[in-house]
Amino acid sequence: MKHTRHLLLLLLIISLIVSCKKDEFQTTPLSSLIVVNTVTGGSPVRMAGVSTFDIGNNGYGFFSTMIGNPDIYVYPIDDSLNPYYHSNKSVSIKENEYFTLFLCGTPDAPENVLIKESYSFYQDSVTGIRFINLSPNSSPLN
Repeated sequence: MKHTRHLLLLLLIISLIVSCKKDEFQTTPLSSLIVVNTVTGGSPVRMAGVSTFDIGNNGYGFFSTMIGNPDIYVYPIDDSLNPYYHSNKSVSIKENEYFTLFLCGTPDAPENVLIKESYSFYQDSVTGIRFINLSPNSSPLN
């Protein structure tokens, strides 16, 4: 009787181990995109495909993008037919790359600056600061 219980317990353990299906976890390669909305007098913007997150004027948002040549479409929430930025799949994005898209200008004449980031890592108490003049019709800064 004792051997029968041990045998049944052993068979139960073996069947549990064998019956466990191992699923391979597949990840999707992505890239990062920061969108900065500084359109003078503009409205909040949305990125196509992410309709639940608005970027207010003078605000920014973090997004993940697919690699390859994604169709990046950023539009004001009150006029989706006239985007502030549309890449038309012209931007080539590789895995783990970082981009920043600055939206600037005016609602009638929006402009944009897309920067592929290359972050520098400093050894000590040093930091890096970026100055970018996005004011429409302004003179260069000194």
